[in-house]
Amino acid sequence: MAYFGGRCWLCRAPYEAIDHVKPLAQGGAHCLSNLRPICSPCNLRKGDRWPFHC
Repeated sequence: MAYFGGRCWLCRAPYEAIDHVKPLAQGGAHCLSNLRPICSPCNLRKGDRWPFHC
């Protein structure tokens, strides 16, 4: 989380959760390289989609 400065990886707002960039439901791994900090609005918008396009 320090790499992202405690900010959402999509919009840079303060993070509120941890996101799987490639969702587990889409075959993503539960490992550090697939985890990012995310805020609630971005998390709701992203959902379990892969790939995600803003």
